Amino acid sequence: MSQVRGVGSKIASFFLRDVALRYGLAPPTNRWLLQPVDLWVKRFTARLDPDRGASNRAVAEWVVAHSEAPELANAGLWYFGARIAPRRADWTKALGDLTAAETLVRRRVAGMAAAVTAWRACRGN
Repeated sequence: MSQVRGVGSKIASFFLRDVALRYGLAPPTNRWLLQPVDLWVKRFTARLDPDRGASNRAVAEWVVAHSEAPELANAGLWYFGARIAPRRADWTKALGDLTAAETLVRRRVAGMAAAVTAWRACRGN
């Protein structure tokens, strides 16, 4: 994939992760290649384990070693940070307090439900 113009290791990992998730694949080796490492994955893994390596590969290997479903964990780390708790105070508190994390998720779900209700009302459904 790296020979395709504009496709680097992060985009290739996103693609491979999403294919693995879609088709229920769990490669027995080199699973770290299915772990795109972005800002959120780096932030969360650094907070959870300050002693893990700093390279993208070390971060990806950490996710694989510490997750029962690393591809889901990887996608979840990004979604939680980018969409549920983008403020540092929120994600920092959530990492140390499961109740705080659940509250943020419930708020996000309620907001999405309200958006769907509003959308339906606009369509007359």
